[in-house]
Amino acid sequence: MTELPINLIDIGVAIILLISGLLAFSRGVVRETLGIGSWIGATIATVYGFHYLRPIARDLIDSQLIADASAGAAIFVISLVVFTILTQLIAGRIQKSRLGALDRMLGIVFGLFRGALLVCLAQMMFVWAVAEEDKPSWVDQAITMPYIIHGADLIRSIVPHKTLNEAQKRVKATGDGIRKAKEADKNRRDAEEKFEKATEELKPNNEE
Repeated sequence: MTELPINLIDIGVAIILLISGLLAFSRGVVRETLGIGSWIGATIATVYGFHYLRPIARDLIDSQLIADASAGAAIFVISLVVFTILTQLIAGRIQKSRLGALDRMLGIVFGLFRGALLVCLAQMMFVWAVAEEDKPSWVDQAITMPYIIHGADLIRSIVPHKTLNEAQKRVKATGDGIRKAKEADKNRRDAEEKFEKATEELKPNNEE
């Protein structure tokens, strides 16, 4: 891996930034930001509207679990559709106006920022999930890694410590679970190999 002229981390970062930038350029900064706002708005609507729709759903559906899930899903989907339609109308008018070019140019900036944010978040989760001794040596050799680490440090300084610690615990628990599953699978294969060898060794004795 170290003999490659370009590190795979650098290639991955370039691809993520390129795709995110091109998508944001084609959609425009208004549509991108309002799109995120649509998901946030739908989530807020679900939180506040669930209390009112839940009794109605429970009257129509026998299972309380299914009724609650249906109520929450219905509010979220309907809200998201409404917000998305409004987003399309607003963004469409802006792109057809004189501000269309500016909207797309700012979209590139937004897309690059979003891509960089995703890369930094991925680095944080990688550090939490993968033990230092299991980390490949070529990861730290990426040209972009110092910038990624700096971005991750900025995120840590902004996000509340309680939220950060909770996320770290969950990611670390997932990583530990994966490692334990791999170790269990390796132990199982080793046991099967030993059993097969022991069986092969007993065959000549049985034939005699």
